Amino acid sequence: MQNISSRIGANAAQNDREFHISYLIQGFSMHAEVKTQVAEQDSFLCKALQTGLRVESCLSNYVEANALALRNSVCFKCNQGAEVRAAYANS
Repeated sequence: MQNISSRIGANAAQNDREFHISYLIQGFSMHAEVKTQVAEQDSFLCKALQTGLRVESCLSNYVEANALALRNSVCFKCNQGAEVRAAYANS
């Protein structure tokens, strides 16, 4: 019985974490009071690519596009990518 309740608690914690990540990444600005932990293996819906994307892929694409000034890349100067990078840096 306790095993089931611990799974429910773990699922609730994971759902809560995913909600905070999706709230952060859906274009809402990051506020100091939002304490979101973002891990490389977390996934979210990328608005620019219109697909599910892992944080590690987003970081890689965002940094590469901006470091090399790839202006034709949808990741260049991406607001969502900048927010993902900031959330990851705060984790």
